[in-house]
Amino acid sequence: PLKAEKAMLSGTVKMWNEEKGFGFIAPGDGGADILAHRSVLQTTDGLAKGDEVTYEVEYDEQKGKERAIKVCGGSGKRAGKGASGGGL
Repeated sequence: PLKAEKAMLSGTVKMWNEEKGFGFIAPGDGGADILAHRSVLQTTDGLAKGDEVTYEVEYDEQKGKERAIKVCGGSGKRAGKGASGGGL
């Protein structure tokens, strides 16, 4: 039997910790924030607070709550490393 395709959801990155490799997505339809780990990003550019993303949700048996998987989108702009015009 074929597995049913999971619906892609959309949301906004609420917090991203590049050093620790995880953050939280605020679902576009409301509800509790969803954990996202660096290992589920479909891009190598990383995420930043405020990025619009799409993702699927999977239940984490060990943690007893949902987590984001197949996270797509993001600006790749890491906090504190924006372009600045200074320097000689």
